[in-house]
Formats: sequence, structure tokens, C-alpha cells
Amino acid sequence: MNYFKTIPVPPWDVSTFLYLHGSLISPMLRLKAEYGGTIPRDKVRAAFSLAHVLYALLLFDIHGKLGRLRLGRMLDLGMGSLQTFMRRLKNELGYIAAMPRKAHHLTDKGNKLVDDIKQEFTLISHLPVFDNFMIGEKFNAIGCVSLPPGSCQATLELDPLELRTVALENGGTGLISIVATAQNSLKFLSAENLDLQKLFKKEWVRLHEIFQYTQGDLILIAMAPTQLDARLALISSAMTAREMILGA
Repeated sequence: MNYFKTIPVPPWDVSTFLYLHGSLISPMLRLKAEYGGTIPRDKVRAAFSLAHVLYALLLFDIHGKLGRLRLGRMLDLGMGSLQTFMRRLKNELGYIAAMPRKAHHLTDKGNKLVDDIKQEFTLISHLPVFDNFMIGEKFNAIGCVSLPPGSCQATLELDPLELRTVALENGGTGLISIVATAQNSLKFLSAENLDLQKLFKKEWVRLHEIFQYTQGDLILIAMAPTQLDARLALISSAMTAREMILGA
């Protein structure tokens, strides 16, 4: 499955959409466990996060090979942080390997992990209808966490404020959480009794057109001042939601 998909729209649009398909054994959470084992306990917090690692793996899969400096620009990492990041991916996790001319590529282990992730994670780019979801924020990322049958009640009981906090801690400025309920309807997770379908009618239609969601699936919309921040905020929130619901 190709998780990068582009929908033809005017070139000035910068919206991003993430779609996650469900399984009981989540490769994203396996990545979290492996990555957690490489973090030194006695060092200050790194400039990169688990979301950077997952996003980097997807970038390697898309481009086939990447030089260190190009990857650093894509992830907005300085030279010191980038060296630590590459060392962790290559030496400690074994996800990438060096090639001639200072390029890197995914190892067999990295390819296997990405192939598994792509079964639950798809990135769909450029859909302008969601550009103005939050005044003052030009960039957004949208994802759907697809979960096993019977998860609807657990999804409905998620705390949207907790997920929003995760988004804010990872560069986002806002997060909207929506649950697919019975009869192909969508419910806005909020303490307020808002009818999102009436407030955002055309956006609601596009959600139905883009996502093949089922009852219990969770749709997340992250906003941020940059496209990278929006993607990282969404990835972090989606992984947290998946962990909370599956109890992993």
C-alpha cells in the first residue's frame, strides 16, 4: 500500500492527511518500545522525538535513499542533533545503513518495520478544504486511526484534552478529535455540545469522501504554524490515542 497519495488541488494548498489502519499488534507501538530502549536516562531531552523517527522512516521509504544534510533539512534538525539522530537510527536501532557518497537507505529491518507501519498509516497530501479550520494557522494534518471491531465505546471515552496536550507538546497549536459512530456518522469529542457537521458542512463531506472509516475509528485534525509541526503533532497524537485505546 502506498501511504503517500496526492489529490490534485491548486498549488498553494499545503494541507496534509494521515490515515491509520488498525491491527491488534501495532508496529507503531513496537517502534515506540524499540526507540525507548535507546534513550539515555542521564542526558537532557533531545531535539527530536519518536514522531521524528517514524516520519524519517517514511521519508526514507519514499525517496529510497537520503543524504544526512537533506534529511536534516526535512526534519529541521541542527548538525549536532542530526548526528545523534542518525547514529541512533543506524547504530542503535539498525533501521538504516550507509551507502556510498554519504547517502543512507533502509536496512532489511527498517524495510520490514515500514512495510508493517504502512498497513496502518497512510499519508494523503494537499486537500484545501481544511485550510481554515483554525484562524491564523495555515498548516494542518489530518489522520484516521482505524481500530478493531468493538472499539467504539473506548474511542468515545478518550479524553480529547489529553490528546490535544500531546499535540501541543509536539509543535501543534490545536487538535480536533472526531469518532466514527453507527450509521456512518461522525461525533465531535468535546466537552461542548457542538454540531461539527453543521459548522463545517463541506469539510464533513470531504471526510466521508476521503476516509473509508468504520464504527470506532478516530479522526484527528492537527493544526500548526508549519507543515512539519502539523505532521509531527498528528503522528504523536495518533500514536498516543492508539496506545490508550488498545491498552498497549
